[in-house]
Amino acid sequence: LLDLARIRSGTMELRSSMHDYLALARAIVEEFETGGQAVSIELSSVGELHGQCDAGLLSQVISNLLSNAITHGEAGAPVQLALDGRAADSIELRVINRGVIPAALLPTLFEPFQQAREKRRTGQGLGLGLYTVNMFVKAHGGTVELSSSATQGTVAAVRIPRHCQVCVQPVVAAP
Repeated sequence: LLDLARIRSGTMELRSSMHDYLALARAIVEEFETGGQAVSIELSSVGELHGQCDAGLLSQVISNLLSNAITHGEAGAPVQLALDGRAADSIELRVINRGVIPAALLPTLFEPFQQAREKRRTGQGLGLGLYTVNMFVKAHGGTVELSSSATQGTVAAVRIPRHCQVCVQPVVAAP
């Protein structure tokens, strides 16, 4: 929540350095596996996966997307995390599950508290997961898109520039 507040106020600076996206993804997947998750996560990768990022924020993005995919996906179906580093200027992460999000909900899913009422009934979260993902990805100068259909399932696609510019500028107070 503090990182979100800093991003919104423009006072956060990314702690950006060169990282191996595959190593970050593996660490998050291992956390889910050791946490006793009943769903399997299939991790795949292609291309060069080294790029600049704030490792803490990127790890939170991956964790939030996997958590949503596990929680809202089809019971028993594996979740896929695919990393693609074939582009020269960006790295893409895709989280795919067999769940389907109603089309009417898609335009508002990145707004805060959109799922809060339902989650409170089931004891899950505050409705900030996808909002957090969107804010952290934008802070890196990237994009996140969500699509969902009965044939493809739900796909969250994140694209982050390989050489991330510090996109969140601190606010300089007037003297």
